[in-house]
Amino acid sequence: MEQSAQALGVSVVVVDDTIDPSCPPESLGMRGSSLSSERLSLSRFFRLAGANILSNLMVPLAGLVDTAFLGHLDAIHHLGGVALATVIFNVVYWSFGFLRMGTTGTTAQARGRGDETDLWLILLRNGTVALGCGLVIVLFQVPIREVGFSLLQAEAEVKAAGYAFYNARIWDAPAVLLNLVLLGWFLGQEQGRRVLMLSLIGNGSNVVFNSLFIGYLGWASAGAGLGTALSQYVTMILGVALILREGGLTKLRQVAPQGWDGQALKGIFSLNRDILIRTFALVMSFALFIAARRQVRTIRGRHCRGHPTRCQTGARSFARSA
Repeated sequence: MEQSAQALGVSVVVVDDTIDPSCPPESLGMRGSSLSSERLSLSRFFRLAGANILSNLMVPLAGLVDTAFLGHLDAIHHLGGVALATVIFNVVYWSFGFLRMGTTGTTAQARGRGDETDLWLILLRNGTVALGCGLVIVLFQVPIREVGFSLLQAEAEVKAAGYAFYNARIWDAPAVLLNLVLLGWFLGQEQGRRVLMLSLIGNGSNVVFNSLFIGYLGWASAGAGLGTALSQYVTMILGVALILREGGLTKLRQVAPQGWDGQALKGIFSLNRDILIRTFALVMSFALFIAARRQVRTIRGRHCRGHPTRCQTGARSFARSA
């Protein structure tokens, strides 16, 4: 064929499409390497997302544990009081959710740059902010309680049960906020197993404490609040212990002189300002809806006492107006 083509004056280029086994991947466009890297990235993404979702699911489980134990008591007002106080804690604590989200993002960036100094500075600064805000919440616990329960109107015995739960649990504010930082710091370093472990141990200890304080000692609402508070401190102590195992105390001491930079501390709030506003608006909207619903129930209850026909008529009228 080549001779015939040459006879006709046509040049022929023969291309060999066989692949040399010794050929490096770079010459093949890194196709195999790219596919492998993509699968690895997806695997890392789903692993971290799963740990984040499961750890977030552990938060309402703490409330479900309190509800389960208090629901077995003869007096139902304990359950209502804890529900009221939980609304207040959701507004206060979840408004600081930026501590976890902001810590996760900046930690992941520092780890990606390979900047170990910045990694520990993030933990030091955000942890300091969390402890400081927690102490402020404890100092202003009375005004927060009075404003919160004034918005969430309830009967005297329900409010008394809510006060008991609130007064017992409010002391866990520093631990709750520091736990947000610890969980965010671990997630930013792709340590999802540690996050799950802390969440499971925290909720497991809550079950044990509630069983002791409510089921055995009969402390009702106060026992539920104390059990939740102690479980938060158990989680915090375990998280700190995991950091100390890695020589965290020495590393924190090394970066401490750089940690008290006012501009850097101010940057934490400026970076997370929008998240703070968004979260506070979201939890406040839920709280206001709950407060409005309780007021409607209270009005209907007073309106319907001894007048079932009036209650049915009022319910239909309320439904039509809604």
